[in-house]
Amino acid sequence: MDFTVNNIRIDRANDLGLNSEDLILLSWFIQFSNGSKIERKYIKKENDIGYWVNYETLIKELPIIFNGKTEKGNKEKLRRMFNGNLSKVLTRKQYSNKTGNSKGGSKVFIVLNRFVYESLLTSINNIQPSTDNELLIHSLGISLDNNIINQLSKMDTEILELAIEIAKDKDKGKNYKYIKGVYKNLEIEMKKPQESANSQGSNTYKNFRSIFNNSIIAQKQYSNTYKNKFANFTQTIDQYSDEELDSIIEKSQRAKFK
Repeated sequence: MDFTVNNIRIDRANDLGLNSEDLILLSWFIQFSNGSKIERKYIKKENDIGYWVNYETLIKELPIIFNGKTEKGNKEKLRRMFNGNLSKVLTRKQYSNKTGNSKGGSKVFIVLNRFVYESLLTSINNIQPSTDNELLIHSLGISLDNNIINQLSKMDTEILELAIEIAKDKDKGKNYKYIKGVYKNLEIEMKKPQESANSQGSNTYKNFRSIFNNSIIAQKQYSNTYKNKFANFTQTIDQYSDEELDSIIEKSQRAKFK
C-alpha cells in the first residue's frame, strides 16, 4: 500500500528529499493559497502567481514546527526550510517596497511549482498515455497529469521529439518543464522568416540541429506553412551521412566568420 498524507504520496515526497515538517508546511501553503483575500502577485520569472506569506502568521499557525524557540530562531528555521529541499516545490521570491530613497520593507511571495506538486499526488497514479505525445513523455519516466496532457495535446510530435533530444543532451531528459521550454523556443524559431546563409541567426541553440538549420536549410525554398518547413528540414538532414553533415557544417561556419 502506498501511504499518503493529505493526498501526497510519502514515497514520492521521500524521493524529493522532503521531510515531515516540509510536508506540513506544504499542506499549510496549499490551504492558505486557496483563500480569497490572499495578496497575489504575478511573478514574471516563474510565469505563475506568487502568494504573499507573512512569516509571523505562518509561524503562529504551525506551532508543531515552530515551538519553544525565539522569534528570531523560528524565522531562521523557516528560511532554512525554504532554502532546502522544500524549494523544489515552493519557490521563495522577495520583493522590496522601497522606491527611490524612501524607506520600506520587503514582502516574500511564494510560488508553487505545480508540476512538482502534482507529481507528488496520488491522483496522477492511474493516468496512462493514450497519444503519441503522451507516450513520448511517459517513456521518459515523467508522470502524466491533466495539465501536462492538455499541453501535450497542442504540441507537434516532431518538434516534441527534437525538444526531448536536446533535453537529453543536457541531461534534462526527465525534466518536463525544461522540455516544454525547449519546445516553445523551437516552435518560435521555426516560425521565424528564414535568414540568409551568412547570418549568424539565433543564439538560442548551440547544438548540431540549430546550426544546420541556420546555415544550410536557410538557403532552401520553404512553403509558408510550418508543417512543410519542418518536413523539408527533416528530409534534407536524412539525405546526408554523418561525415557529409560534419563537412557541410564546418564549411558553413567558416563562411560565417570570415
